[in-house]
Amino acid sequence: MTANTTIFLEAHYFGDDYEELRLPCDAIATTAGGLVVAGVETRHLREELQPILSVSEQAKT
Repeated sequence: MTANTTIFLEAHYFGDDYEELRLPCDAIATTAGGLVVAGVETRHLREELQPILSVSEQAKT
């Protein structure tokens, strides 16, 4: 039986405003360049980031 592995992402904004996201994955490793997360479904990130990316694109125009 394999253990469930997750990566926990937390973003802090102004004041007490923050968001949390826990994503299931196969493995997490540290390297000299950062973290390597294997087996994470990036669609969860796209769904969470889409509103932020839309605002960012609008700010460029």
